[in-house]
Amino acid sequence: MPRRPKTNYSTRHQAPQSLSESIVPPLSGKLGTKRDLCREYRVSLRTVDGWIHAKKIPYLKISSRVVRFDLAEVAKALSRFKVKEIS
Repeated sequence: MPRRPKTNYSTRHQAPQSLSESIVPPLSGKLGTKRDLCREYRVSLRTVDGWIHAKKIPYLKISSRVVRFDLAEVAKALSRFKVKEIS
């Protein structure tokens, strides 16, 4: 039986070199999960749960445990809270 080559775990499990490598591109026109929404807006799962409870964002409740989001609709809903500068 041939031996497998040694794996260098220190290089295999390194953190991303820059912030842009760790950001997942947005899902335009697709349904996303809570985690996708958290990555898109850089907020916690608890914050997303608060938005859902306060009905600030639209969501699809597929079953009692499955919730999905249209990220384009969420962006439109959150744009209502944009603060405009008065000069």
